[in-house]
Amino acid sequence: FSYVVGSITGSLAQLRAMTEGRTRQFWQLRKYMSAHRVPIALSVRIQKYAEHALERQQDSPKNSIELLGLVSEQLRAELEFAICMPYISVHPLFERLRLESDVTMHRLARSAISRKLLAREDVLFHAAELATHMYFIAKGSLQYVSTESESKNCIVEVGNEEWVSELALWLEDWLHVGLLTARVESSVLQLAADKFGELISLNPTALKVASSYAVNFVKAFHAEKTLPSDISSVDYMSFELRGLLQKGGSSLMSRKMTRKIVLKPMRYFLRVAGSSQQV
Repeated sequence: FSYVVGSITGSLAQLRAMTEGRTRQFWQLRKYMSAHRVPIALSVRIQKYAEHALERQQDSPKNSIELLGLVSEQLRAELEFAICMPYISVHPLFERLRLESDVTMHRLARSAISRKLLAREDVLFHAAELATHMYFIAKGSLQYVSTESESKNCIVEVGNEEWVSELALWLEDWLHVGLLTARVESSVLQLAADKFGELISLNPTALKVASSYAVNFVKAFHAEKTLPSDISSVDYMSFELRGLLQKGGSSLMSRKMTRKIVLKPMRYFLRVAGSSQQV
């Protein structure tokens, strides 16, 4: 009985210490912002996001969890893969890559994909900026406002199991044509376009799949009659995977040519799309 009482007392003391520490942290934060005359609206946003971040400590960076430092590099790579796959496999290309080249997906998870946390009203990207990443929404909701449309109502909400800025992977000099802002506290996985091309090119099977998809994707993109957008208007689910992911789609291409398609695709894609439309 004394052991149980002692255990409860110890747990209560630990909880009290954590609460006091949290109260002290917020007091220091408010004092800092007051001393620097931070606007009230910004101060409230910062405090709300700080509360949100504390509540999601389970999503803290892996290097803050001490035991993970004892895990082998291979196991940590598998952990990264397990964490990010549910979010990126909603896209048919990455689901196909997982089946065709599991090693490539592990490389992407380890070296090309990172998590980015957003507070409410944080901007993920601005119009006219060079697109460097493709984004997968892991949690929350974002609002995309196109600058290409004359209509003020051209606003799209992007949420869980959706992605943005895929063209960053396929077009070398794609510039964002809209503003993407977090509507609430959100979390996104960002895939670096340069690392994607580099890692895909290491594996012949992955390179073949990605190249075939890329050619078909850009053809479909240029065939669309709508205004350019960072949110692709191509309806993936209306295409059978055989359409954008032809098994033999790149069989007539040399390895050298398919490497160019992924790493430096702009000129080739424009030529392919133009010849297919003859416009």
